[in-house]
Amino acid sequence: MVESLNFSYWLFQPQAWIILGIILVIADIFLGYGLFILPFGISAFIISAIIFADKHVYIKEINVLENWKDVLIYYSAISIISIFIIKKLFQKKLSEQSDINDY
Repeated sequence: MVESLNFSYWLFQPQAWIILGIILVIADIFLGYGLFILPFGISAFIISAIIFADKHVYIKEINVLENWKDVLIYYSAISIISIFIIKKLFQKKLSEQSDINDY
């Protein structure tokens, strides 16, 4: 019971990151934040996959995420990378459309 109240316990649960990712993606879509929160939701899904693989896949005793600081560092790094990727993808799509103000 006491372990489930611990902050680092929830950081190492892939289900918690999936729930966070779903909430962030839905918030971005329905609240109209203009793709502001979407990279953070995608990063939560990626962190969930990393935590799941770290717990269940045996790769020569490599432990990627050892403490809660590693989880947050990976989350922030993946978030920054996904921000740049999504920005580049949508800038290309927007730049291909003609502007109504061009005469």
